[in-house]
Amino acid sequence: MRGRWCSTADAALKSNRPRCPPIHVAGPWQVSFPPNLGAPASAQFDKLISWSEHREAGIRFFSGTATYRTKFTFPDSAFRIPRSAFFLDLATCR
Repeated sequence: MRGRWCSTADAALKSNRPRCPPIHVAGPWQVSFPPNLGAPASAQFDKLISWSEHREAGIRFFSGTATYRTKFTFPDSAFRIPRSAFFLDLATCR
């Protein structure tokens, strides 16, 4: 799995055509799990992977939702596109 973002203007949004090239959103990702469901309170993922591939059993067998956090920088050029919107594509989530 990999994350990326892109910017689209209103006209491109209707035709679903990005106006800028996507960029890779690298980790690490801080992942927080709800309490008392078997997973740790939080874990760091160096990259986005399926929970079923994680080495820790509490994450590997976890069933529920989690919150992902990371920081990345938008290129200055992305803000120069009038009336732009930004989308985060997390690829296939399983």
